[in-house]
Amino acid sequence: MESFKRNMSREIGLKLKKLREQEGWSKTEMASRLGVTPSGYGKNEKGVNTPGIVTLQRLRERFDLTMDWLFFDEGPRTRQEKKKRETQLEQELEELKRELAAQREAYEQVLEEKTRQDKEWQEKAAALELKPEVKELLEQMVRIPMLYYQIMLSYQKFKVENKELVEMS
Repeated sequence: MESFKRNMSREIGLKLKKLREQEGWSKTEMASRLGVTPSGYGKNEKGVNTPGIVTLQRLRERFDLTMDWLFFDEGPRTRQEKKKRETQLEQELEELKRELAAQREAYEQVLEEKTRQDKEWQEKAAALELKPEVKELLEQMVRIPMLYYQIMLSYQKFKVENKELVEMS
């Protein structure tokens, strides 16, 4: 536990130093801006001590730092970046919602078309269903070859004699 605290203090110190250097300030100037003594700030930056609550609040206010970033190196560094990221995530969520709605609509259209086609197919299948007397004739034609040839001969004659009727269908 003690080594965790030391490591965390050291990490916070490195971040404070980097922040101070980015601003181009001396340790004394940084201490003044945070309202702490130069020696107290120096110990914070070296990782000897962890900044106190008041100093953390001032860091948060003056530099817009998030405590998640400062303590745990998680998330965005500043609250502005955090808010920007949240806005970006909200926009992405809205885009996903729009895409989902579009996909749902497309799915419903496909489902509707499939239902229509199924109904159409069922109607066609019902129309193709053989009447009992046709079924009986076909069964007899299979069983009695002579009947088959007689029917086929009659059908061929009918086609020749009634071309206009046969061509129309």
